[in-house]
Amino acid sequence: MISTLRAEQIKLTSLRGSWVAAALFVFLSLGFGLGNAYLVNNPAQDFTISNTGATEGIRGLGLTVLMVLGAVFITQEYRSGTIRLCFQATPERWRVLAAKGLLLGGVGAAGAILMAAAAIPLAALVADPERHGDLGFGTAGGTIAALAITCAAAVLLALGIGALVRSTAVAVAVVVLWPAILESTVAHLPRVGEHLAPFLPLGNAKLGITGKDYKNVDYLWGQLGGLTYFVGFAVVVFLAGVWAIERRDA
Repeated sequence: MISTLRAEQIKLTSLRGSWVAAALFVFLSLGFGLGNAYLVNNPAQDFTISNTGATEGIRGLGLTVLMVLGAVFITQEYRSGTIRLCFQATPERWRVLAAKGLLLGGVGAAGAILMAAAAIPLAALVADPERHGDLGFGTAGGTIAALAITCAAAVLLALGIGALVRSTAVAVAVVVLWPAILESTVAHLPRVGEHLAPFLPLGNAKLGITGKDYKNVDYLWGQLGGLTYFVGFAVVVFLAGVWAIERRDA
């Protein structure tokens, strides 16, 4: 497994898209937090900024960037055909996806922690001290931990989707449209939307990070339940991807 992890690390660092994704993740993670901190200084508004507001970029578009990276990391190998060589070198195919999951999951979690550790003090510098809500490291432990777990799980979800569909275009379309359009559309379906909304995974991920109901959805559980539900959903999809690569030809 160590050699497989090392091979996946070389692949990840040699992809130009990985560095583009890293730059986008940093920009979005810090940019949204700084934007929120600037907006609360408006004297005409009675706003405060919290840790979740300072880290909004991580759980929003930053999370989408990580999912796109996860989807591309597996599907580009199918597109180029290098996945066949990878499976020849590692006959136990599940080890390949497991190594990708461990590597990218660790990168996602570490990235979330580092960006949260930077976004919170930067937001505190920009926002008027009188507009600080629960902003600060003293109350940020739960938020940072939830962000790290969510980002790691989101990468596993994207890898699972990529392994199932094997098409870069389809996988990227799914992970981009899912949070932006699909969940919102399902939640607003007549008669059934309100019943399905509590079980939508990314809505539960946001509940797990912020502890707040997403768009007035009546969830069946609290913050920890939302986080657990999302992680469980991501693991199931990832395991489905493992099953697919074991059963289907490359």
